[in-house]
Amino acid sequence: SSRVVGYPTMEDTTKAKITSQELADVASVTKPGRKGYSKVQIQAKLLAEQHDLDVLVEQMMNHALHWRPDNPKVFLARWLALNCTDDQLREIGCEVQRQPRQKGDPKEKKAPA
Repeated sequence: SSRVVGYPTMEDTTKAKITSQELADVASVTKPGRKGYSKVQIQAKLLAEQHDLDVLVEQMMNHALHWRPDNPKVFLARWLALNCTDDQLREIGCEVQRQPRQKGDPKEKKAPA
């Protein structure tokens, strides 16, 4: 199976520790009558909240739907890369050659001071 070097596998993520407070926070929003979320579901929810992934994915999809690119996968990959700092890209061994902005490009993110 393929794997991006430096990124955890699903097996790695299920070994992550969840604090009792995080469990309580997620349990407090569990729908009545439902037994609750699995450990993996809780970890996914916490990760998404911690990094605002729902907002990021929504913005990315909105741009793709607005601009209707001929190659959506390339558009999404480029959009996501342009929303990363150079340090974040170097962390995964990628580099973006900054070109003049194109339709649908997000504003360039700068590293926090």
